[in-house]
Amino acid sequence: MLRIIKLGGSAITDKKKPLSVREELIKRIAKELLPAYPELVLTHGTGAFGHPLVLKYKVHRGYHGKKEELIGISDVKWWVNTLTSKVHRALIDAGIPSFTMFASSFMILEEGKIKEVYLESVKNYLKIGVVPLIPADGPPDLKYGFWIVSGDYIAYYLAKELDVAEVIFGVDVDGLIWDGIVLKEVDRKMLNEIISKMKEGKDVTGGMKGKLMHIYKIVSLGIPVRIVNLLVPDRLKKLLLGEEVLHTLFKP
Repeated sequence: MLRIIKLGGSAITDKKKPLSVREELIKRIAKELLPAYPELVLTHGTGAFGHPLVLKYKVHRGYHGKKEELIGISDVKWWVNTLTSKVHRALIDAGIPSFTMFASSFMILEEGKIKEVYLESVKNYLKIGVVPLIPADGPPDLKYGFWIVSGDYIAYYLAKELDVAEVIFGVDVDGLIWDGIVLKEVDRKMLNEIISKMKEGKDVTGGMKGKLMHIYKIVSLGIPVRIVNLLVPDRLKKLLLGEEVLHTLFKP
């Protein structure tokens, strides 16, 4: 079955330290992904490699005619590429054929929403057993010049367009924690109620509330979603093998 797995920036980097990467964790996670190969599409967030720079250059709301904004989005792209290259290398070393593909090369946005997309390259690599690795990115936007798209948004859009069995979000917590408890199962109605009570996150993609809003869209497509802690060794691997592990399942 085809899965989309998003490696959260909060897990693969230390968001408290700009431009810090958890290389050993990335190498471990790459090995844990083996049970999902080859029916797998990967995306990842940028964490310490994206959010601080996006805010520094103020490019999270598009282009407003300033050259420093163009330098900014270029610098963000360069640093995110260095993070993606570490994920890509770890996948290859773990025995997972993969190919980095950028949303900015196959997506066109308008007012922050996808207007046109060409997914044939993604589909064809999947056919031959190559895992597409698609990081958060800054595709061109017909109104705003460019726009930041999160790994969460990419996961949602791909889930909508591909024949996906489930989506997994790897994060730095044990699942959705509500009133101090890790919720094991959440249906769509309960999820909507929780979202309505949450505050906006402080990062440029909306924090946990922004993530849950994308999860709501995915489960509304009839696709189950799971949140699992990547910081705990073997938890993702066991989940992929069908073993019982602590996580949150969002049911359509």
